Amino acid sequence: MNTNQIIGIVIVLILLPLIAYLLSVAVSYMKAKAENIQNQTVKDIVLDAIDTVEQSVLYVMQTYVDALKRGGTFTKEAQQAAFEKAAERARELITDEVKAMISATYGDFDKWLETRIEKEVRANKTEKPETDHTVEAATTAASVAATVASTAVQQLTAEASDATPRE
Repeated sequence: MNTNQIIGIVIVLILLPLIAYLLSVAVSYMKAKAENIQNQTVKDIVLDAIDTVEQSVLYVMQTYVDALKRGGTFTKEAQQAAFEKAAERARELITDEVKAMISATYGDFDKWLETRIEKEVRANKTEKPETDHTVEAATTAASVAATVASTAVQQLTAEASDATPRE
């Protein structure tokens, strides 16, 4: 065997499989990188849509629900109307491209929207309970009383240590 034949055999047996393996690793890496970029893009778009739904719910609460609650007229029908107002506002603000992406990711956009609105309403109910002013006043009074008592004790302690015993 001459040198050229040996080099040819080495290339065929060692280098070609190594090159094929390295190319497959590179292709897999690029696919994973592209998928991560696509997944992050979808995630960012969905998070923006969720923020839009949250803002829509807050808007309807501030402009519609709060007034009805103060007036004692927040009925089941008014709840449904508030839901529809929030859904309509969210649909207006979310682009068709984002709606299509959400539909492709989660299925039906309207079902996703309904679920998000219900979640946001629930979160607003549990995160922001109406303040009981009696409890708030009592807590403040107790805090002030504790501060006054602490200051008085410190003052008496300081006066006692400064006083010299009489004979």
